[in-house]
Amino acid sequence: MASLPLGASSGKRTDDGLMLIGDAAGFVNPLTGGGIYNAILSGIKAAQIGVKALIEKDCSRKRMGEYETWWRKNLLPGFQSALAFQRFLN
Repeated sequence: MASLPLGASSGKRTDDGLMLIGDAAGFVNPLTGGGIYNAILSGIKAAQIGVKALIEKDCSRKRMGEYETWWRKNLLPGFQSALAFQRFLN
């Protein structure tokens, strides 16, 4: 049985010309196993950053880092809280 890619797992979700979103980024809630909401949020943010990157012709790792900063600030705390609660329940 394969495990779900959890949002609380470490690692970068960006590189030169790359932003991982949804399940590809591991944005699955460790407590509920849900991920649609996080997939939609991450897709919207990636699209906003991607449009700016294409207009400015800059798809560098540094430019994609804006997405990295966003998900760590906005999604990661929720994943960490859910993981801590899951561990408490166990």
